[in-house]
Amino acid sequence: MVLGIQDQQVVFGIIGLLCLSVAISTIPKFEKKIATWLAAIKIPN
Repeated sequence: MVLGIQDQQVVFGIIGLLCLSVAISTIPKFEKKIATWLAAIKIPN
């Protein structure tokens, strides 16, 4: 069974959406780390 161009686009689209959903679910954790990291770096003048 050979995948057509449209079928490949659908498969890549599904994989892309899965990766995107995983990235979105992990963003809040990284945001907290980045926020604390920036707060540690930013010393009030």
